[in-house]
Amino acid sequence: MLNLQGKKAISSNEHSSLKAKLNELANAYCGTQVDLDFNMHKEHFQTIKFLCCNKQILITKPDKRSGVVILNRSDYIKKIGQYS
Repeated sequence: MLNLQGKKAISSNEHSSLKAKLNELANAYCGTQVDLDFNMHKEHFQTIKFLCCNKQILITKPDKRSGVVILNRSDYIKKIGQYS
């Protein structure tokens, strides 16, 4: 489990950068090629790497608009089962 206690807040610029990179990762998950040559704090990169490798979550694009959606995989599967 990811522990965010004791982590300092990031600046608006860093937030925008992190948001863009998460969007790129979601696009990469869908098959779009991504350039991973960027400046990012080691902590942020490790967090993204942790999220990508965690099989208990699902990272995808939203149905509408742009962005990144991070879901609990088992909750997602249960919801999909409700609509089948």
